[in-house]
Amino acid sequence: MGKEHHLIFVPGLGDNTKLLTWAVSRFQQDGLKPQVHTTPWAGTERTFRPKLDRLVRKIDDIAANGHKITLVGASAGASAVLNAYSERRDKVDSVVNVCGRLRAGTQVFPSLHLASSRHPAFRESVTLFENENEPTLTDSDRRKVLTIQAAFDESVPKSTTPLEGATNIVLPWIEHNIAIYATLLFSRRAINDFIKSLG
Repeated sequence: MGKEHHLIFVPGLGDNTKLLTWAVSRFQQDGLKPQVHTTPWAGTERTFRPKLDRLVRKIDDIAANGHKITLVGASAGASAVLNAYSERRDKVDSVVNVCGRLRAGTQVFPSLHLASSRHPAFRESVTLFENENEPTLTDSDRRKVLTIQAAFDESVPKSTTPLEGATNIVLPWIEHNIAIYATLLFSRRAINDFIKSLG
């Protein structure tokens, strides 16, 4: 079996697997092997660590066969994939944050506490990345990250999406969920161009 390029997509708090699988499947046209990996955010498992461990194991399994890996996280999934990347940066070729929150932010609305009021694992994921993993990323690590922000996003404060040293872009979409699907369906080229730029 030849070397493949796997795109692992991690959704946000809605865990909308069916619709996102349809949207992400378009990346097959670009020579990638897309799959949706749910954490999941809902359910009785309230802590983030077991969710992260499952994602890291998936990365290990794919990398063990010599394949390339791109992690894409939307909304709450963004901090999850950045945390996984931080633990397996030698096995991940690129990372994309689609409208995701990577830090709590200062005097922003909604606050992280409010946004994660029903999902403590999401709060744990954001704080883990901001406080422990983000500071360890080197300049080289950051160059493998693309962040995509909507022109207007009522759910994710503007200052919490970009990552210093990464490629940070703003697309002309409005409203959180619309922006995520519009990015996957109509701005796929921005993601593909970034992946290809890394070789």
